[in-house]
Amino acid sequence: MTRVDLGSRKLLIMSNAATSACAVTRMSASDWKHIDEVAHLLIEDAVGCCGCSSEKFFSLAGEIAFTKTHGRRAVGNMLTLAHTLWADEIDMSEKRQWRQMGFLNHRFISRCVAHDGYGYPAERFAKDLAAHLTQQS
Repeated sequence: MTRVDLGSRKLLIMSNAATSACAVTRMSASDWKHIDEVAHLLIEDAVGCCGCSSEKFFSLAGEIAFTKTHGRRAVGNMLTLAHTLWADEIDMSEKRQWRQMGFLNHRFISRCVAHDGYGYPAERFAKDLAAHLTQQS
């Protein structure tokens, strides 16, 4: 999770380092006071944007825990996502940036920690979730 300033536009980006699946929202000062709730909603948004069930995801993932981001690849992933955003494409009338999430998850070819080569984050996320659900059954 990282905050990105694009001029007067403040955004919060949350990304799954293993697949590069992400969620983007407009950030307000009050969001920091309720960051645990904001994080939960962003995870639901990212999972849903990838075409997956957030209930199934949370059943595997468990509780949300905030830790420091470790590793060059995880931090580099978020920086890459932040650099793809353009201030004039941010819709300030919407809290969730659905257009940006759709682009980053479905049309932005990228690399990630858990997969070799390039691919679409939504496809990698769905594949990983399906594999974990199969292992659990």
